[in-house]
Amino acid sequence: SDVCSSDLNVINITIFLKERWYLWPVPIFEIRERNFNVWWEEPDKLHRVVIGGYLIYNNFRGRNETLSLAIREDYFQRYDLKYDIPYINKKQQFGMGFSCGYNTNHEIVQNVNNNQLVYFDDDNLFALKEYYAEARFTKRDGLYRTQTLYLDYKTDIINDTIVSLNNDYFLNSRTVQKYASVSYLFEQDYRDIKIYPLKGYYFNFNLQQLGFLQKDLNISYLRAAYRKYWKLSDQFYFEAGIDGRYSYAKSQPFNVQNALGWGTEYVRGYELYVVNGQNYGLLKTEFKWQLFYPQVVYVPYIPSEKFNSIPIAMYLTAFGDLGYAQDQLFQVGNPLSNTLLPGGGVGFDIVTYYNLVWRFEYSINKMGQRGFYLHFAAPI
Repeated sequence: SDVCSSDLNVINITIFLKERWYLWPVPIFEIRERNFNVWWEEPDKLHRVVIGGYLIYNNFRGRNETLSLAIREDYFQRYDLKYDIPYINKKQQFGMGFSCGYNTNHEIVQNVNNNQLVYFDDDNLFALKEYYAEARFTKRDGLYRTQTLYLDYKTDIINDTIVSLNNDYFLNSRTVQKYASVSYLFEQDYRDIKIYPLKGYYFNFNLQQLGFLQKDLNISYLRAAYRKYWKLSDQFYFEAGIDGRYSYAKSQPFNVQNALGWGTEYVRGYELYVVNGQNYGLLKTEFKWQLFYPQVVYVPYIPSEKFNSIPIAMYLTAFGDLGYAQDQLFQVGNPLSNTLLPGGGVGFDIVTYYNLVWRFEYSINKMGQRGFYLHFAAPI
């Protein structure tokens, strides 16, 4: 009553929340490729599809813990168990997580030629068996800064035929590679929305020692990334990102060689190529035009309130990228290594609920090759 009798204006605000669905038992229909576009070029697409079951509990025990179990069968077999505890102290600064798994493949990449993956494939034997365990420890400094320490142990076993095809797959022509690794990751994240940021910036650097208990596998890595997002006006945005990696080791096995084209680090226009190397740098830029402000579309015939409200936003984009991968070990027969890789084009992005991103892009590379590509994550 004292506040009401004063000269201050009083505003009552009511906030309505819809709780997400936490337990997701879903089938797995997974593409066993570096990206969708490579898979689409395959003549036998079903051969590179993995099926299985996936169960994730996002709010396990009601404490924002995550428990997940994945079972993939058929041609590629994989079993993964993962448990993450975001906070283990009252101040909610420290967290931890654990993972373990087992993986067997009839098919693996045994070499790279002309910047294309060369596979070994045999229905009657396993080309690769992997066992791994990982522990993660996190420290959160406020809302925007996170530090993570990873401790890993892994055993890789390959078939004898792989060694005859590529005696550098493991060091010293081994068929078994056992190693421990330790990694430190620092992240500073001031983005407005992680899945599809429009404002803010993101920075990280990662120090990793691969094989610190082994004499024949001893590789040090330094990775760093910086991304900046600008709002130019109510409808126009610009973003840029730079990523890089430097590794220190005179000899490295083939199986740890990855630079551009394996995951999110790729130059647009080169989606169908792999550019391996011990070191790499990547610059990405993009200009966005928001076609309309994010809106919510209601679907009346869906009974659940968790699914019948579909937020959606659309953007037209123009982009330009530049990459370089330095390969001093396996560059023979791979002309895109040790050369500048420019690429650019235009695109159309759709962002919708449950963090879904659809990117339709038309791009061109330095060889003059043009293509239409589809992606499912933010470009930068």
